[in-house]
Amino acid sequence: MNDEFTGDNIGFSGANCSVATWVRNTHLSDARCLAYDVPREKSAVDRAARQMLPGAGRPKDRMRADAEREDRYALREHLARTKDLAARLIDSCGRAEPMEQAIAGSELSDELQALWSLRGVREEEWAEVLNFLQSALAQEEFERFRASQCEAVRRVVVDHLAGGAVDPEDVIHVRMILRETGLDPWKAVSALGD
Repeated sequence: MNDEFTGDNIGFSGANCSVATWVRNTHLSDARCLAYDVPREKSAVDRAARQMLPGAGRPKDRMRADAEREDRYALREHLARTKDLAARLIDSCGRAEPMEQAIAGSELSDELQALWSLRGVREEEWAEVLNFLQSALAQEEFERFRASQCEAVRRVVVDHLAGGAVDPEDVIHVRMILRETGLDPWKAVSALGD
């Protein structure tokens, strides 16, 4: 580095004093400095949006992430309740308690409706499984369900809705499980044609 550009080693000669002059060797653009935010603004400069750290996201992104986190939590809660209600449906069927069976089935339908409102959190195939189960249970008298039908509902809930990721083969498997026990997964579509 040259001394004349940095201002180092500028001599003083008696009463004559020369002031050191500084030369800027580098220039940083504000657009390239994303890792910091200046706490004060320059005078006469009005910045509407401050630069933020990478990955911090904008407030809308943060709100969307918070909403998705809340939806995922709600989904887990509804799935846990749905599994409990499916087990209660089987239990009341085994004890020949038609009133408890009807209540468990009705509450199960309500939980499935709550899951339907959160379907955007999961994959499309998961929503298809949920749709087929809701269709199969629509307008059913749960107190008349046989043990095999209650078990089919439990299997769909535990193995497919509350299980891991759902793929197209799982959707076909769910339809087969429901149809083998006399539950019609296409009931809602069939009713439209009548």
